[in-house]
Parts: sequence; C-alpha cells; structure tokens
Amino acid sequence: MIKKINLVTFFMMIIGISLVGLGVSVLRITNVGTDPFSAMNIGFSQISGLSFGVAQLIVNIIIFIVQLKYSRDTIGLGTLLNLTLLAFISDFFLSLFQNFGWSSLNLIQRGIGLILAVLIISFGMSLYMTSGLGVAPYDSLGMFLPKVTKIPFRVWRVLTDGTCVVIAFFCKSTIGIGTLAIFLLTGPTVSMINNKFTVKFKEHLENLSLSRNQIHSN
Repeated sequence: MIKKINLVTFFMMIIGISLVGLGVSVLRITNVGTDPFSAMNIGFSQISGLSFGVAQLIVNIIIFIVQLKYSRDTIGLGTLLNLTLLAFISDFFLSLFQNFGWSSLNLIQRGIGLILAVLIISFGMSLYMTSGLGVAPYDSLGMFLPKVTKIPFRVWRVLTDGTCVVIAFFCKSTIGIGTLAIFLLTGPTVSMINNKFTVKFKEHLENLSLSRNQIHSN
C-alpha cells in the first residue's frame, strides 16, 4: 500500500535513493563488483556504448511495463524516481570520484570502500523503503512473481539475482566480493537499521511536523 506523500516521506525517499546511488558508485570505483542488477546493467552499458544511467533506464522501463500490469499497487513517486534517477546519480558520483583521482585504490582502500558501500546502500534502502512511496521496478519482481507462480520470494530473489549475475558475466561486467556482499549483507543490515534508527527517525520527524502544524493552526 503506497503511503501519502508528505515532506517527511519525500525527504526520506530522496535521501535514500541518493545514498543508494552513492553506494553503487563506491562499489564501482573500488572495482570489487556491484549488486547483481547494477552489474548486469554495467555490462549492458559496456557492450552498447551507452552510459550506465541510460542502460539501466532502458532495462527499468522494460521491467516497469511488467510492474504496471502485474503489480500496480507497488508503484509510486519513489518507483519513478528510482527508475529514472538512481543510475544517473551513481554516474555523477563516479565521475566526481574519478575527478578527485580516487580511481587507483590499494587493497586496504578497496576493503574500506566495500564496507562503506554496504552501509551506505543499506542505509539508503532503509530510508527509501520506509518512506513507503513505491517500490523500484526490479524489487517489484520479488513481490508479484511469488503470487503468480506460488514459488516463495526467497527462491525468486535468488533466481532473479542469479540471472543478473549470469548476464553480467557474459557481458564482461565486474563480478566480485562486492556482488556477494550486497547479496548476503544488505537484507540483514537494512532490517537492523530499520529497527534501530529509520522507523524511529521517521516517527520523530512526523511528530515534529505535526506539532509545527498545530502551532501554526493555533
């Protein structure tokens, strides 16, 4: 169920999507492998000559058409912004890193970058998901496919991620420990951040907003 947009949820969505884009760019600059979906689209960009942003946009539009037909209740402003902006945000941060000369990293720096990327992506996903303003096209696959096929979500997630990794491999995209880390660690990390911070943070901001509205109305 898509929630009503307010200043708090809009702020959480924008910051969340931006952080995910930043985290993906950190994985790209460290060259340790990105999440399966990004790895596949980076592969498409390499063989097509398109930028990562344009390649992912095309794939997202294709999946969005399926989402529109089978999972319309998961579509919101967050879906559209994720579809159109996330990869371009990643391209922007990657270009920024390269301009600062951060493209040649040693093993320790790559390890630190991987840890930071997992935390940044998890924190961004937590903010974006808790805002309740729509699900990204790729994530919607895991929501409606189990309903259509009766195959559990965890099986479909492995199948969809596995398919992305296979395609990424044949497109000569980088697949590495970063791909495995995102696959294994983001779920538990997002859940922990939700419970420890994001849900309480959202409630606090909404209470502040409500209090201010009441003061202005009086």
